[in-house]
Amino acid sequence: MNNKIKVLLCSVSLETKGGVTNYVKLILENYPKEKYQMDHFVEVYSSKFVKIFYPFIILIQLLKFKETLKKFNPDIIHINPSLVWVAVIRDYIFTLYAKKKGFPVIFCVGGWDKSISRHFHKKNILSRFFYKIFDSPDIIMVLANSFKDELIKLGIQPKKIQVTTMMVETEKFRPENRLFEPPYILLFCSRIEKLKGIYQLLDAFQLILRKYPEIRLFYVGHGSELSNLKKKISDLKLEENIQCVGHKSGIEKIHFFTQADIMILPSFTEGFPNVFCEALAAGLPFIGTHVGGLVDVFQDGKQGLVIKTMPPDPQEIAEKIMNLMENNTLMKQMSDNNLLEAKEKYDVKVVMGKLDVLYQDIHDRIGKQV
Repeated sequence: MNNKIKVLLCSVSLETKGGVTNYVKLILENYPKEKYQMDHFVEVYSSKFVKIFYPFIILIQLLKFKETLKKFNPDIIHINPSLVWVAVIRDYIFTLYAKKKGFPVIFCVGGWDKSISRHFHKKNILSRFFYKIFDSPDIIMVLANSFKDELIKLGIQPKKIQVTTMMVETEKFRPENRLFEPPYILLFCSRIEKLKGIYQLLDAFQLILRKYPEIRLFYVGHGSELSNLKKKISDLKLEENIQCVGHKSGIEKIHFFTQADIMILPSFTEGFPNVFCEALAAGLPFIGTHVGGLVDVFQDGKQGLVIKTMPPDPQEIAEKIMNLMENNTLMKQMSDNNLLEAKEKYDVKVVMGKLDVLYQDIHDRIGKQV
């Protein structure tokens, strides 16, 4: 007799780039096979093309979802939206159907859009709609205490909300021998978008270049601003110092982490950036803003240096980077701390262990009622 707990993971295609995809991949690759049986339901990506035909596509998706539930008959449904309109509405529909059929549902929100969450507190039809969305699952997982607070203000019971983190396979990112010697290599690894602070970093780099002409910067990632960023770098004649290498994954991505000296992420907004975990796992000092989940875990002077201006000021970014470059001892202390912290807090085994406890608790406490 098969006594394994059956979990249905719902997310966009694993070919899609992003932190949610990486999170789901790591679950599928590392869950304890002796305790669980897992299946993956692929949801439609919220592209502009999809939005045009959204009502029809969501109907088709719902029919496929119904068929999957009937065939797989999971004990737990683990849905992974981001806080964007298309995703939360789609997954709300899936949750309503699943709850109607008696399935326990976890709603793990992988990102947080302030332009949406601001509606939570207006006491109008939209706030009531969002209350229904977030009140429907059995458990809601978010990536920051501030996100939990916003849901509590919306009226969601605190006991339903859990704060979690992203995760990383620490052994894959661990460098063999990091020396922190010039010429230094800076790394930006995220979507190439304005709100990630890509142009503030570019302006900061030009200030650093005056004093350190051999410094290099790699932009790793893809996004709507990639071609514009490349053009600006070309116009400034900085191609010898700055490279935009596009999206990288697997060994190629890890290569950039192990070769770099400092990770910089001057974002205007974040959920819980997966690159923070990856930077720590690679022993990289981290320079970034205090946004999203980073407010809870990123301490100035411990894992790296916090950018305190918002919008991020290029002068401050440059000063933070040069402060580290000119203090080799501090960089090594941060590196040692980050390697240990990644292993203890963000390693896939640690985060999967917490998820295992959550799955078991839901299974024992709620259980499917079909």
